[in-house]
Amino acid sequence: MVVTTNIGQSLVKGYELDLRYMATSHLTTWGNFTRTIGKNNDSGQNLSRIQPRLGNVGVRLDSNGGRRLWAEATLMYGSTFVGSTGLEYPGFHIYTVRAGANLTGRLGLTVALENLLDQRYRFIPNLASLDQPGRQVVVATDFSF
Repeated sequence: MVVTTNIGQSLVKGYELDLRYMATSHLTTWGNFTRTIGKNNDSGQNLSRIQPRLGNVGVRLDSNGGRRLWAEATLMYGSTFVGSTGLEYPGFHIYTVRAGANLTGRLGLTVALENLLDQRYRFIPNLASLDQPGRQVVVATDFSF
C-alpha cells in the first residue's frame, strides 16, 4: 500500500503578459513575458522546480503571393535562476531565424536555424538534467488534407 501526504504548504503565483501588433498586413511583431513565483510557507525557501523569468520577442514578414513566403526572427530570454540548493544557473538569450513557404496547395516547408550563438541553457534548471539543444537546423513539412 502506498500513502502520500503533504508535508507542508506552499504558494505558487505568477503572471503573463502577451502583446501582438500587426504594423501592416505583411509585418507582425510580438512579445511575451512570464514570471512564476513559488515559496514554501513553512521554511520561506523558494520552490526548486519553478522556471526562471522567461520572455520572447519576434518579428515576422509575410508575402501575399501564391507561395505565401514568410520569414521571422525571434529572441528568447531566460533570467538567472538560483535553485533551492543555492546553485546559480545562468540566464540566456537564444536567437532563432525561420522561413517557410507553401510548396503546393497542401504541402508547406519550414526551415529554421535555432540557437544561433550555440548557448547552453535550461528552462527549469533543477528539473532538467540536460541542457537544451545547441545550434541546430530544423526542417519541417506540413501536409493538409
